[in-house]
Amino acid sequence: MYALQAVADGGCLPIFLLYQSRANAIDNLHKALKDVGDKTQLLPSLPKFVSFLMQLVADPNFKIAISSMHILSDLVSIAGPDIEPHLR
Repeated sequence: MYALQAVADGGCLPIFLLYQSRANAIDNLHKALKDVGDKTQLLPSLPKFVSFLMQLVADPNFKIAISSMHILSDLVSIAGPDIEPHLR
């Protein structure tokens, strides 16, 4: 009971909410990528998108990092050879 009160008083709750919102955002990003029908929509922003995902791969939170790797995998499948120059 005391642990729940400490969380409710601001102990761990803000950290959990921050993680939860980040996890939800990365899941929404992955869903949006899967909904892309034409890869030409991605090509103009590919350099910045890959750079952003590579930063997330280095995230200390495992769920964020592994989700970013899954997004990168799907991005490679969608973009094909067009992504190669951005992964070096």
